[in-house]
Order: sequence, then C-alpha cells, then structure tokens
Amino acid sequence: MTKNKTKEERISQIINAAIKEFMDKGYENASMESISKRAKLSKGGVYYHFNSKEELLLAANKLYTEQIYKIRCRANRNLSSAQGIKNYFYDYLEYWIKNPQQLEFFFLSHAKIISNKLLWSEMDSYFNKTVDFFEKLLINGLKRGEFIDHNTKARAIALTTSLDGITGYLIMCKDLDFKQIAQYYTQLYIDEIIMK
Repeated sequence: MTKNKTKEERISQIINAAIKEFMDKGYENASMESISKRAKLSKGGVYYHFNSKEELLLAANKLYTEQIYKIRCRANRNLSSAQGIKNYFYDYLEYWIKNPQQLEFFFLSHAKIISNKLLWSEMDSYFNKTVDFFEKLLINGLKRGEFIDHNTKARAIALTTSLDGITGYLIMCKDLDFKQIAQYYTQLYIDEIIMK
C-alpha cells in the first residue's frame, strides 16, 4: 500500500484510478474495491476520502471541468469581449480534441449523472457557470460598444449547449476540423453582433 503521500496526492491517485476503472468497466461494473486495487490503497483508505462511487464520479468530472475553468480565465483576460469569446471557442475545442479520453469520460459521467436525479445539482452548477461566463462577456461587450443590442441570455444559452454538443462530433466525425468549427462559431455567434 502507498505511504508517505500527501492527502492531495492520495486523492489524485484515487480519482485517476476511478477514471481508469470507469472507462474500462463502465460505471455500473466498477467497484470501490477494484478502484482501491488500482489506486494501490486499502478499501478503507479510499472510503476515507470518498463515501461512494457517485462521489468519485463527481470528483473525476470536476477534475476535467477545472481545465475548462482555466480556459475561461484566459478568455476573461482579453480587453475585447469578442476576442475573449473567439479565443474560448478555439481553446475549448482544441482542449477536447487533444484529450479524447477525457471527453469520453466527460460524456460517460454526464450520462450517469442524467440517470441519477440526486446528482443533477452538479450539472446544473456547470451549466449555470458556463451560461454566466458567456453572458458576462456578452454584457461587457455591449457596455464597451463592441456589440449591437441582442439577447445576451439567449445567446449564452445557445453557445453553452451547442459547444457541448459539437465536441462529440469533432471526435467521431473525421471530416470536421476544430479550427474551422471555431471559425463557424465566431461567424455565427460573434461576427453577426459586432458593432459595424
């Protein structure tokens, strides 16, 4: 069993073991015992940090969404809201293209979360944070005179749902290029509201 690791290292070790277990066996066939074996920890050691597979699934899901939050932070650093959103399109799609296993897990975890109403608050939180991110950039763009008047909430919701939807197709459909898709999103969602 693993010793002399910090709490954070042990938690990371458990989460990574859980991700591998969920990907190899599916959520339903994974067990805390098999996750503990992969993590090279006792079952009690895993339960010390996580009470259930559901907690592990959520923790693993948060690991990947943290990367998305970092991309959002970079987008928010732009002086131009339009440029920040354009950069986000590119960086977001590039992240998932370069990390197909993470995307597969992201979809796997979402499917499990959808089937368990007790876990819906996690999806609700992710969705609302994403919509808020886009809406704030769009509102700031309006205030700066970058954009014509438009329904910022509706555009933010459309961006959130369509970007999450396109990611799976980018992996499965070889004719799609993430750079071209980012340009399409820019044309459709940003260029049409740019103040002329």
